[in-house]
Amino acid sequence: MIEDRELIHKIQQGEAHLFNEIIIKYQKLVYFSIIKMLHGQRSEAEDLTQEVFLSAYRSIHRFREESALSTWLMRIATNKTIDYKRKRQLYLVPDEGVIDQIPLENHDPLKEIVEQESSLYMEQLINQLPETYRLVIQQYYYEHLSYKEIASLENVEVKTVESRLYRARNRLRSLWKEEQKHEM
Repeated sequence: MIEDRELIHKIQQGEAHLFNEIIIKYQKLVYFSIIKMLHGQRSEAEDLTQEVFLSAYRSIHRFREESALSTWLMRIATNKTIDYKRKRQLYLVPDEGVIDQIPLENHDPLKEIVEQESSLYMEQLINQLPETYRLVIQQYYYEHLSYKEIASLENVEVKTVESRLYRARNRLRSLWKEEQKHEM
């Protein structure tokens, strides 16, 4: 199988038929992450998976190698799923009195800024990891896939997933410690 970068370059240069290899390679990852976000709604997940690949195909010429192909596809999948959920919310009419029962959230802009900064910092650290570790972190923490689901997607044993996740966490920990030393 062709490496992602080489595959993308060939597609961008006009070999559109090679996009099928991207679909074959990442279809399960995209589908399972969408089904997780939709809490098991299979037919909607199937439709959104098709939309993700259609969208990726249409915008492959804009793909910059700032992130892994899988990360880019997962961002599209996440955005498509969020859009789907928003649109679905518009058509839901709450029962009378339900809105009054919803507790008001305390809005703390400072807390939101700190959380965003922490998230960006963590994303930068994760991007420094080797691809196998980056992928397992993304699948486990961001896509909320189980060890078994990750193992199935990656065609590896569950123990391998556990090992990769353990090593990825240790590597993140050491990267974080290094960054802290440089800031002092």
